[in-house]
Amino acid sequence: MGYMYSIGDKVMLHSIADSKYNFEQDRGREVTIIDIDWSDSYLPYKIQTVRGNWYWTSLQAIKGKFNGIGLII
Repeated sequence: MGYMYSIGDKVMLHSIADSKYNFEQDRGREVTIIDIDWSDSYLPYKIQTVRGNWYWTSLQAIKGKFNGIGLII
């Protein structure tokens, strides 16, 4: 299975995942992929929020890559 994102990528989350993983004041902000479990096809991405919390999530929760000027690629 090929993975679309790599470790260190800053990504944006879909609104449902964003409300689940980010505190209310941090909603809409990017998260960083800090690990990928290559053997897990269900929850392969470990993300870190701006507050430093870590969560395992799926590809369906990720909206797209975030770049420095605020655009989602």
